[in-house]
Amino acid sequence: MKKISFSLFCIVFCLLFSVNAQVKSYEKLGEMIRVNSFSTENPIYKIPYGTKNSNSYLLSATTSGKAVQKSLSYFCNFQPKDYYINFSRSATLLECGKSFDLKLKIKRKNTQKNYIYVFYDWDRDGQFSSAKKYQINDSCKNIVVDIPKKAKIGKTRIRLILSELNHFNNRADAEQQNAFIYDFVVFVKANRKQQDKKSSTKDKKKNEKKK
Repeated sequence: MKKISFSLFCIVFCLLFSVNAQVKSYEKLGEMIRVNSFSTENPIYKIPYGTKNSNSYLLSATTSGKAVQKSLSYFCNFQPKDYYINFSRSATLLECGKSFDLKLKIKRKNTQKNYIYVFYDWDRDGQFSSAKKYQINDSCKNIVVDIPKKAKIGKTRIRLILSELNHFNNRADAEQQNAFIYDFVVFVKANRKQQDKKSSTKDKKKNEKKK
């Protein structure tokens, strides 16, 4: 009887844990939808012409840190068929005014140098910022990203170009030879301080109307 009751307890515990995990994931998804509902329209991004990088590709891209409410989870153990990859299946949810780590793992076929160009669109106007360039000498790269306090709330993108070529001034919409272009969907939400300020101002206005 003790063995049966213990087994039943384990089953019930596992069910409750899985339900709780599902609820948390749905809460994050609901938060993304709610954040995006503040935006009247989503920005449109130009996809440049290009050819594939024959030397390197991304094995994974993840996010962690103070700004991260839901982590990016991109994983791929084979070379993509196309030079352009739009990844939106597991978008990351970030708080503005905070920082996070963009952690990259790269599959390299040889010791040839590669370069990563990272572009952001924090004001959601469909135009990426100037490139941040990083040289790749090994299989891992950690990039610290600071989100501006005045970043617009809603859906945006981070564009990452993994190239064999060392460009002096690379552009997000420029033709890319020997490169993979990765677009990662990102949702930006107001941080707690901003939310507290908004709620306090709303309360003040309500109190003034009552008077």
